[in-house]
Amino acid sequence: MENQVPLMAMLVLASVISTFFVLQKLRKSKINIGEAIFWFLGSFMLIIIAIFPNTVLFISNVLNFDSPINLVFLIIIFLLLLKVFLLSLKMCEIQNKLRLLVQDYAIKEYEKEKTYTENKPL
Repeated sequence: MENQVPLMAMLVLASVISTFFVLQKLRKSKINIGEAIFWFLGSFMLIIIAIFPNTVLFISNVLNFDSPINLVFLIIIFLLLLKVFLLSLKMCEIQNKLRLLVQDYAIKEYEKEKTYTENKPL
């Protein structure tokens, strides 16, 4: 248990810093609430891991990990990969909307210019 104290302190410190950072961005409207909830849940998970390290130890033993920190890293990496995937989906959706918007704008500008040239006095 004594050798886990630095890890526990680091997890709590990381979660407090990330929570503060997300709150600051949320107040400045730089991040929406849905994204903030993801990061708050991640911080909460780090605190739970720090408070109850025996749970992580038990799960890592059941899954035959060499060290409990490997399980913690695996969980964090998995969640971050999931977040990257979800952001990639959102980015594709935004790119498609932008493409449609640009096409619609180009058509309207063409029609406006065509109408102007047809009605232009000679």
